[in-house]
Amino acid sequence: FKADAQLLLHNTVIFYGVDSEQADIARMLYKDTCHELDELQLCKNCFYLSNARPDNWFCYPCIPNHELVWAKMKGFGFWPAKVMQKEDNQVDVRFFGHHHQRAWIPSENIQD
Repeated sequence: FKADAQLLLHNTVIFYGVDSEQADIARMLYKDTCHELDELQLCKNCFYLSNARPDNWFCYPCIPNHELVWAKMKGFGFWPAKVMQKEDNQVDVRFFGHHHQRAWIPSENIQD
């Protein structure tokens, strides 16, 4: 998919020009495609369920299971979340609750 989106961008720039509105749209399509592929690589179960949206989709277990933690954002108390990925001293979490918001949280603000 990524190569297809990249080829589409390339051909659009060649045909319409690098500064065209069509090229801008093709760039957005490429960026969105890369983002969706990154999300799919993080967790295929989360990706599918977040798009299919069955009842209580966020509570379905993934394979492999996500680590469940308490995460604290600045200005808020600790809140339950599942770990999507870890990078350096930061943890990408998705919070339980109505909107299932995501945030990069410093590892010192994570409790098991």
